[in-house]
This record gives sequence, structure tokens and C-alpha cells, in this order.
Amino acid sequence: MNVYTLMRVLRGAWVLLLVGALLGAAAGLGYAMRGGSQYVARAQVFAAVTATGSAGELAAGSSYMKLQVRSYPALVTSERVLGEVAKAKGIDPAALAARVTVDVPSDSMWLVINVTDSTPEGARSLADALATKTKTEVEALETRGKSTAPVTLTVVTPSDAPVQAVARGLVTAVAGGLLAGLVLAFLVGLLRWVVREGSHSAPQR
Repeated sequence: MNVYTLMRVLRGAWVLLLVGALLGAAAGLGYAMRGGSQYVARAQVFAAVTATGSAGELAAGSSYMKLQVRSYPALVTSERVLGEVAKAKGIDPAALAARVTVDVPSDSMWLVINVTDSTPEGARSLADALATKTKTEVEALETRGKSTAPVTLTVVTPSDAPVQAVARGLVTAVAGGLLAGLVLAFLVGLLRWVVREGSHSAPQR
């Protein structure tokens, strides 16, 4: 098929393409809304060194903490934390892992845990549980072989903090539906053009 033929097909099927795009976008929107809203809760955890001393020692401790906190996201999503929380909540660990993101803002001692759930309460509960379990595991690991924990974690975000409502893949679903509708409409238009051209070129008896 050359460009001229393609343009003829598009010109002859523009109404079909428009209808296909609208129906596809509507189907994508319906799919996105079928599961209802999703909610994201955020638990913010602050890490700090507990050692006291000179200004130089405290600065060194702060630098150490900034390096350590970068390893904590892997702990949050590990079997020791996420796996145990999933087990306690009766959730499949893989399914929970797909709904959890962990960030460490640049050059900070903050750990930000985001959890998506179908209810605000569920999102808050999971975020709090992950933050609390992370605090327990980090302090236990840092205390191993020491008399006191050199690191403490504080869950700063309260459990009643607002959660953010988000669409369930709204943009992706609508765009995907629109594209699928356009492709299907184009194929139907192409088929109509082939049949019409074939009938015109058939030998007359």
C-alpha cells in the first residue's frame, strides 16, 4: 500500500475513524472507572543518629546516616518488612509490592513510603504498618552487637494524615482505548476499500 492509497482509505473512512476513536476512548474510560478510585497514603520516616559528641562527630554521624538511609528502601520491600506486613494483613506479598513505592529525597535522612489501596483507611493502615515495621527492623539491625542503637527512626506522618485520590490508570486506559478504536476502525475501513476496489476491477460479463 502506497501513500496515495493510504490517503484514499483515510479520506473515505474518516467518519468511521472518528466513531472508533470515541467508542474506544469511552471503553477505556469505563474500564478505568470500573474498579473505583484508588487512594495513596504516605508515611514519612526520619532517621537520625543517637550519638553525642563534638560538632565534627555529629556532622560525621549525619553524613553516615544519609548514606545508610539510601539502603532502607530495599529493606522496606524485603521479606522481613513487606513480607511480614503482607502476611499480617492477609495480602499476597507480590500484590502488595506492586502497590508500594519508597523514595529517599536527595541529600536527606527522610524515608517516604507510598502505598496505594482501594480505600483511604486501607492505604493508611498499610503505610503505617510498613513504616513501623521498618523502624523496628532498622533499629534491631543497627543495635546488633552494640549496647545501644546508634540510629533511631521516627514515624513523622500521623495515621490520620490526608490521602490522595488517584484515577486507576485513567490516562493510560483512555489513550489505549482510543488507539485501539482507531486501529480497528482503520482496519474496517481498509477492508471496505479492498472489497469496493475488487468489485470495481472485476471483469464485467
